[in-house]
Amino acid sequence: MHFYKTFNSATDDKPHFDSTLQEAKQTVASYTETDRHLVRVELVDIDTDKHTLCIVLNGGEYHATVLRTWAVTPRGGLKEVTGGE
Repeated sequence: MHFYKTFNSATDDKPHFDSTLQEAKQTVASYTETDRHLVRVELVDIDTDKHTLCIVLNGGEYHATVLRTWAVTPRGGLKEVTGGE
C-alpha cells in the first residue's frame, strides 16, 4: 500500500504519514519557512500483510520501499528530486 511520508531530513523526529499527496502538502505547510529546505516527502510502499501490520501496531521497525522523493521549495511547493537529495 502506498503512503506519503513527510519528515525533516536533519532530525530524528518521527515522520508523519498521509494517504494522499494533497494531505502531504498540507503537512508540509505546517513546517516553518526556516525548516522547509530540510523537509522531504517520500512516496513509500509498505506491505500490508498480517505480519507487517502486527509489527507496525506494536511500534516495531518495518520495511518501506521509496518510490519517489520530493524536496520543499522556498515558497512551500514540492519539487521532485532523484535519489533523496
